[in-house]
Amino acid sequence: MIVALCGASLRAQPAQVAASKIAVFDSDALGDDKTGAKKLIAAFRQLDGEFKEKGGELRALRAKYDALMKSVDDTRSTADPVVIRKKLDEAESIKLDIERKQQDGQKALEKRTKELTDPIYQEINTELMAYTKARGYDMVFDVSKLAGIAIVLNPAIDITTAFIAEYNTKHPLVPTGVPVKTP
Repeated sequence: MIVALCGASLRAQPAQVAASKIAVFDSDALGDDKTGAKKLIAAFRQLDGEFKEKGGELRALRAKYDALMKSVDDTRSTADPVVIRKKLDEAESIKLDIERKQQDGQKALEKRTKELTDPIYQEINTELMAYTKARGYDMVFDVSKLAGIAIVLNPAIDITTAFIAEYNTKHPLVPTGVPVKTP
């Protein structure tokens, strides 16, 4: 009987839940050319510039490969089989070269992207933590990671635009070649 009374009293008391302040943030917006984090966008543009030449080299090799294969197709019935074999061997060599350069380029791009963007992402994360803590948020969800899982019904809890604006103000871009002034 005592067990029954204790059980009844436990069920009768509602659980106390602390009020929480929740916000959402869209980390994909950081890379938006118009409204994103300017330092991050500048890093991505720098990457584009650094790897543009490699992309041109790959396009040129691909064009050479395509021209060789077209030549083989166009002359297969009339050309000397030795010449056709030589062109196919050359095309295969170019194809392997393209694949190797693509793999090497991808590795180089990933490494360089990490070198340029990791410090910026760390800075953004630190700033976002300080921003949300200063405003009393208990939890922030990154909606870009929850696509299809979470639905934001109240856009007032989206801190993305305000945070990025504050971040860009605190961390302005310094044009290349302009010395940074230190206090």
